[in-house]
Amino acid sequence: GNSMTADERVKVNGTERTRRDCYLQALQHDAKFSVAWLNLGRSMADGESVSVNGVLVTKEDCLKK
Repeated sequence: GNSMTADERVKVNGTERTRRDCYLQALQHDAKFSVAWLNLGRSMADGESVSVNGVLVTKEDCLKK
């Protein structure tokens, strides 16, 4: 994820994923993976929110993890 640009896509098991998709996938496997939380937060705009494992989180939430 880190070496990818924001709009770059990579194929994983036949599915194209963005950098953010990679962070979200990592968090599905390990919700305590602090590097994935940090990078997800860095990929978000201020005030933006995304669903992580069924919970809506903001950029600020991610950066606190």
